[in-house]
Amino acid sequence: MATTAELAGWAAGWNAELASPLARQRAADALEDTIACMVAGAGDVAAGKARKLIADWSNSGATVVGSERQAAAPFAAFSNATSAHALDYDDTVGHALTHPSAVLFPALLALAEDRNLSCRSLLSAWIVGLEIQVALGQAVNRKHYDKGWHATSTVGLIGAAGACARLLDLDPEQTAAALSLATSMTSGSKGQFGTMAKPLHAGLAAKAAVFAATLAAEGVTANPEPLDGEYGFLKLYCGDGWRPFAPILEKLGSPPAIEWLGLDTKPYPCCSSMHLALDAFGDLQAEHGFRAADIVEATATIARGPSLALISRPPRDEVEARFSLPYAAAALVSATRLRVSDFTAAGFRRDDIQALASRIQMKIWTEQQEAEGQSGSEVLITLRNGQRLSKLSTMVRGSLSRPLTAADREAKFEDCVRGLLPDDHYTSLRKALASADNLSTARQLMAPLRFTATIDSGERFLREATDRGSATANSQPAMAG
Repeated sequence: MATTAELAGWAAGWNAELASPLARQRAADALEDTIACMVAGAGDVAAGKARKLIADWSNSGATVVGSERQAAAPFAAFSNATSAHALDYDDTVGHALTHPSAVLFPALLALAEDRNLSCRSLLSAWIVGLEIQVALGQAVNRKHYDKGWHATSTVGLIGAAGACARLLDLDPEQTAAALSLATSMTSGSKGQFGTMAKPLHAGLAAKAAVFAATLAAEGVTANPEPLDGEYGFLKLYCGDGWRPFAPILEKLGSPPAIEWLGLDTKPYPCCSSMHLALDAFGDLQAEHGFRAADIVEATATIARGPSLALISRPPRDEVEARFSLPYAAAALVSATRLRVSDFTAAGFRRDDIQALASRIQMKIWTEQQEAEGQSGSEVLITLRNGQRLSKLSTMVRGSLSRPLTAADREAKFEDCVRGLLPDDHYTSLRKALASADNLSTARQLMAPLRFTATIDSGERFLREATDRGSATANSQPAMAG
């Protein structure tokens, strides 16, 4: 079965003019969201270490977000993807179970800037890369993810390699080689969640995607069928749980996944596995107006699959806090919204948040309950006045079913970027993003992102929140409402 040839043929022959205005707008929205995450994460310790690592390798090529210097395209992609994923604020996509844009855009931006290509071609390539990620994800997930693979650095890498091949206008044989080379570079265990290594997975995937596509462009060949077969990606990385790929390929791009599936754009800077439960907490607070101090105890019951990405014990630091449902829920109801400043060293140590988190418990639906059709996340809250509140959340905020409002998106962008970029850079970036699909070169978009990021454990966000005034911050619309 010529699975890879068919996939590569579709990617190589895909006509960018077939992309609907809706698809292009969603791609542009994803670009804006990812740029915000890159800026916000550029000062993270892991991102800073990534920049330091590449500093001596090259000083020309593509922009390294958070630095005045440039680097060769693979290493710029590595650094920028690490930044994009550092705060766990970047988008996710169903079926693939990846953080697609954190790998796709840094790889594509680095190549487009290095080759002086247009943003329009970049956005088209992103649509192709997302399509490949979703197609592979439909074949191997959820089994692949539950086996312990971090799909962002496996499925995400292969999709990004296909996107880079599309951007470079490679022919079907070269595109197949890029996909094949990418399968030889896939790695990344969920055992790294809660450590600096997790955002590095996105960085390594973006770097490898650029390498795979540029090697293929230079004529490097590889196994023409890396997906099917005894040692193919599908069986090797999924065991016997993978689904037949032929029916998936038949529907490839008709319409593209960005239209029928869409992205999950995060309203909270923490692991997406807890977002349904956080929605329920926020919705209950918006409906009943209680305060954090009113809560005696609370329980959040979530599905078994998502629970595997979270920690059940109390988090030891702000990095682990991004994978702790009790902590995130406590921080959310304390201010009616979650901000990046809640996942800083100082923010994490707040006594009131820790006290409330100790009264919140995470449970998992039993196998019998899930077999009977129980799904989503249910939150039960007991208040000091004896009132008991409950909410079952089944549609996550930020998804196609429950999209973020324009105000939500603007608040997130401001939270990530304002005060970290110089004001003139901020204005230039907003102007460039507003017309990204019409920019003649990606260099116009990346120029405002050359700045020196201060490396810390997130104190930059606390300072920015303080400068804006806590009263103002708390009066803004609740992200969970």
